[in-house]
Amino acid sequence: MPIERVITGRQSGLVAEVLRGAGIPLQAGVVEIFPQAAQADRLPLGCNMPVLDPETLEVLPDAAIGSSYDEGALRGALRRLEQWYAAPCEDLVPYLESLPGVPLVRTCAVEEAGDGVEFVREGTRVRPSDATRHFIQTGLTEPNSRYRSEFRVALAAVLAPEVLQPFGLVAENDDENFARAVARWLAEKHNGLSEEWYLSLGADSHDAAVAKWTVRYLTRSAATG
Repeated sequence: MPIERVITGRQSGLVAEVLRGAGIPLQAGVVEIFPQAAQADRLPLGCNMPVLDPETLEVLPDAAIGSSYDEGALRGALRRLEQWYAAPCEDLVPYLESLPGVPLVRTCAVEEAGDGVEFVREGTRVRPSDATRHFIQTGLTEPNSRYRSEFRVALAAVLAPEVLQPFGLVAENDDENFARAVARWLAEKHNGLSEEWYLSLGADSHDAAVAKWTVRYLTRSAATG
């Protein structure tokens, strides 16, 4: 299957979300995902990197790579990887989607708003903080804060869709629903502090501008911002 269905980065994608949902944080040299989209040629067969049984997570005897070189263990590990590659799991994606997962969230202080922490962690779960919920209700508070605010609001909506329910988000959502809800939030909560929103209006109606920003969100990638 295309690797981007399950892995989008070293700590992001369905596999990483499910691991975090099970209380297994990813850390370099401790728990890593293989292969990586940008490092598909890197084999996980280095020193002290045994291959585990995917059901029990016990070390496979024929692939028990340890601290010293063992050709038998190396060949056994490689044989296991080749077997799994030759017979991929057909229902892996829907299976992962059915499990509880925690999206990647980098918690940080919102200095420009001066209102504390964006998101808080409760066990393996992450939720929008009370400050973020209040921010969604009040809208932009300073000039030049739109760009960061869009990401904050969108991530809050993914973690807790009810926060954007007043802006059209429903119980079951797709990318377009999220994009349109964030666009409606900006349209109603820019508080006169987003020059780019005003410029985008031009001769368009309010609804037409929301539609344009919805398309804009859907066509912007991580590479282009």
